[in-house]
Amino acid sequence: PRFSTQNVSNLLHGLGLVTFDRDDDFVRLVASHLAGRLPECKAQDLANPVTALMRMCIPHDELLHAIANHVTKPDSTLPLSDFTPQELANTVYAFDALQVFDARLFELVGEETLRRIEEFIPQEVANVMWAFSKQSFGTLEWFEAVLQRIAPHAEAPPQFPGSHSLQTEWCAEDMEKPLGALWPIRAQLPSYPRLERVFRGRFLSNIATFLVGLAPQDGYPPPSQYQKDFASWDLFQVGPLFTEELLGNVGVERAPAASAAATGALLEHYMGPANSESLYARYGERLLLSVLPAARWVSSFLSY
Repeated sequence: PRFSTQNVSNLLHGLGLVTFDRDDDFVRLVASHLAGRLPECKAQDLANPVTALMRMCIPHDELLHAIANHVTKPDSTLPLSDFTPQELANTVYAFDALQVFDARLFELVGEETLRRIEEFIPQEVANVMWAFSKQSFGTLEWFEAVLQRIAPHAEAPPQFPGSHSLQTEWCAEDMEKPLGALWPIRAQLPSYPRLERVFRGRFLSNIATFLVGLAPQDGYPPPSQYQKDFASWDLFQVGPLFTEELLGNVGVERAPAASAAATGALLEHYMGPANSESLYARYGERLLLSVLPAARWVSSFLSY
């Protein structure tokens, strides 16, 4: 029997959940098949596959452009108003991660986000803002309007814990992601300090106090143990910008590069030519598309 579009979507979704990496060509073939059957799809049948491609770090411009055209055309049988907040956020976040930009798609997602923002959970709003910022899309007015609407919910105790709304719990990453994304333009966003104050008071200051209280002896524990401890403490949840600040609180400072050669060696390690032993030679485009910390660091701090 023929696979339904939901079956095809579920197949890609399952492969994404296990970060399948044995046969990229097979995944692309399935995605191309789905691109030819978009009129049969529901919103979930589109949002799940693009999220799966993001998790597997497999670009597929054909499918993403087809989806953007299908859901944004004036007579679409599947307009973005039919998408749930989670489907909207996952779709635009995957488009950004896979480096496919469609102005009309982002414009309509922006409108739907403002129209229904109280129906989003914090993570979904954070992902939309992150995607818009990384794609250099969205006006100051749009970002400020979003911050104005979410700040009161972040400031207040959760009214409905576990609900699918802004009135649920806010974790550190829900605040760090938009704060980090909007850091370069924070002075132009009046509501930015409101979210930053909550983030610092609820999370950053407590982590800093904890780190200072550890008072480790010089040279102990060894770096490998520190690495494990940092992972177990979820410090990555406060992002590269604020992690450096936390380390500064306990006397760890960023040292200037010993030489241009040392900086060059680091870049060579990440982005050396395809015939070298670099991470790029090993992982290819996966390094740039991956949501792993190393790739996020490269995409955030380097131009390429």
